[in-house]
This record gives sequence, C-alpha cells and structure tokens, in this order.
Amino acid sequence: MPAGSRTKSCPPPTPAFDPAKLREHVANNQNTAANRIRPSMTLGWIDRLEKRTPIILSSLQFNDVVSLLHLPAECFVEYQLRAQQLAPTRFIATAAYGDGGPWYIPTKEAYPLGGYEVSVANCSDEVDNILTTGIKALLPT
Repeated sequence: MPAGSRTKSCPPPTPAFDPAKLREHVANNQNTAANRIRPSMTLGWIDRLEKRTPIILSSLQFNDVVSLLHLPAECFVEYQLRAQQLAPTRFIATAAYGDGGPWYIPTKEAYPLGGYEVSVANCSDEVDNILTTGIKALLPT
C-alpha cells in the first residue's frame, strides 16, 4: 500500500430533508440568523450530493506500525475504534473534521436511538457502511 492514500464517497442525505421547507426557513427574514444558517448549510450539502462532489477520506502510513486516518465531519468515536480493530497491530491516530459537510456522522446503531447528533446529521444511516468500507480500503491489513 502506498504511504498515503485516498478514497472518495457520496453518502445519501438524511431522507427527512425537504429542500422546499429548508428554502422557506432561509428566505424567512423573521428567523434569526442561527435559524437560517443551519438550513442553508443543509441545502449546500444536498446540492453538493446532487453534483456528486465526494467526501475524501485519506490516510498516511508510517512503516508497518503507524497509520494516520483522516475522516470527515464529527464522526462518532466508534469509527476510530473500528479502524483499530481492522488493523490491530498498528497504532491508529484518527483526526476528523476534515470535511464539515456531513455535520455529524453517527453509527448505524445510533440512528434509531435519536438524540442531538442524529437529529442534525446530514447523512442517512447508510453513511456507516460507506465510511467503514472507506476506512477498510485505507488501512493496511
């Protein structure tokens, strides 16, 4: 495997998003700035996915012992733990927030539980499989 590698993906948006309603929130001057910014960011995310602009995951390998893994948005810590399980003999250092478009990235198991992070996640629960597949492709086995 090369010293550095990348993989690209476009996870589907949260199915509950209604672009027309989001546009109404943005256009309503009675809404506070905070209540207009979040829908604007969500519309930007939907537009990005329609244009098939991918999320890029990357990694950097040092010898046979260390991997630096770069993930998008605010990923749940379980993704880092999975990465460590996929390459148990390596030290895995994980950094997220490389791409803020997805906002939060919960695990598939977290979606039915709800909560703040799930309520503002821009991706559907399918992102879990896509992200895990990308992590597997980046780490040496």
